[in-house]
Amino acid sequence: MNKIIFFGTDDFAVEMLRAMLDDGREIVAVVTKPDRPKHRKKKLLPTPVKEFCMERNLDIPIFQPEKASTGEFARVLRGFSPDLFVVVSYGEIISEELLAIPRLMPINIHPSALPKYRGAAPLRTALLHGDKEIGIAIIEMVKAMDAGAVIKYDTMLVEEGENHSLLEKRMFGKAAKVLLACLDDFEKGSVKKALQEGTPTFTKKFTKADTEISWEEGASKVLQKIRAFGEKPGAYCMVKVGEETLSMKILQARQLSTNCAEKFATLSFDRSSGWVIALPDGEIEILQVQLQNKKAMDAKSFINGMRAVAPKFM
Repeated sequence: MNKIIFFGTDDFAVEMLRAMLDDGREIVAVVTKPDRPKHRKKKLLPTPVKEFCMERNLDIPIFQPEKASTGEFARVLRGFSPDLFVVVSYGEIISEELLAIPRLMPINIHPSALPKYRGAAPLRTALLHGDKEIGIAIIEMVKAMDAGAVIKYDTMLVEEGENHSLLEKRMFGKAAKVLLACLDDFEKGSVKKALQEGTPTFTKKFTKADTEISWEEGASKVLQKIRAFGEKPGAYCMVKVGEETLSMKILQARQLSTNCAEKFATLSFDRSSGWVIALPDGEIEILQVQLQNKKAMDAKSFINGMRAVAPKFM
């Protein structure tokens, strides 16, 4: 059984670590980011990966270096004589000195059809572009970001209306299967490398400005943005409620038709017909919203609270 050092921080990393442990893989050490202050009280909280390890009472060393890519930490990791590094959403570019440590290879899981969508936000970018399919690639880690040879690859379809949160949850399960199959290949000595072909495209780190809805883009682009930003952080627009101008996240919506409208307008705002707006390339129904400083609610509850008086889009 190959000895694995696992690097990871977020929920995606947790699910990959869980899959490997449940499958009986030999994890000799876990590396995650340091505890960070969260919320108003600034209480130090562990990363999801550390929290998972604590809940499972794992008898595995957990390291939380502020910076992993140091000579001192490299010496610590060499002491485990690892065969593999498995790196999943760790949150730091790993140095060549560390990448050279495992006997076989350092590997990383990336949810895109590489070299398409290298970088930090491949799933959101795929949804923003209206892609019908995503890739899941396990690659050899090299100095350049997401540029290593692909050693295992699979695809999955994006379901109709699926937002980022739902797609990500389904991707976790698929990625775990691909990872375990890849680890089997290492055990058998049957790993094959395929160099990435084509011109790379890179994703960006999204900001709040990217999540603002521009109704002029039309129904299809608006819906893609709503799905891409899901429940968190959520795509938002500005509305006027009474005398107040507030931000409002639109968390769920669906296309009703491709009927052309002369201009952007609210067609209905009542419990029976729902909240329907017209755009030049189609009509969409708003299904779930979150008004500034309020909890998320379905459209019918929002309509009730507004006494059937539609907010004015700004």
